[in-house]
Amino acid sequence: MALTWDLSKTPFHAWNKKEKDKAWGYVEGMIFFTMAIDMDLSHGEKDIDEFLWRARCYELAHGAYFTKPCKHKRKPVDQKPTCKGHTDPVTGVKAEGLYVKPALITRRHVEPFAGMSTNVARKSRAGFMNKVKKSLARDVATSLRREREEKVG
Repeated sequence: MALTWDLSKTPFHAWNKKEKDKAWGYVEGMIFFTMAIDMDLSHGEKDIDEFLWRARCYELAHGAYFTKPCKHKRKPVDQKPTCKGHTDPVTGVKAEGLYVKPALITRRHVEPFAGMSTNVARKSRAGFMNKVKKSLARDVATSLRREREEKVG
């Protein structure tokens, strides 16, 4: 099923065209992020705290959903990279990959989308946490399997 969304009841809807166009990449990311955390913001301001809780849970379990470039200079592929990866020093959220640092999802970033509805099936917090637990269990099993295969090979 295709993802559908409605931003007409959000503060973002009132932005001018230039602001909307400039922010569209982030907006689209937020829309698709609703699938990762099993909820939208259709209940407006009441949803923001739960959305942020799930977003931080996601970021800690999987790494930052959004990233921004770091200041390290890229090196040719055949040379050792100057970047060793980045972790937010306050939250512990990591950026996946080199040459990027985490761009955390914060209240300031979520508030313009209060009222956004999607066709994502909303799960309870317990249902969401069960999904996170299963994902983590898969990651652990994969990690242990790789370690075993590395020792054998």
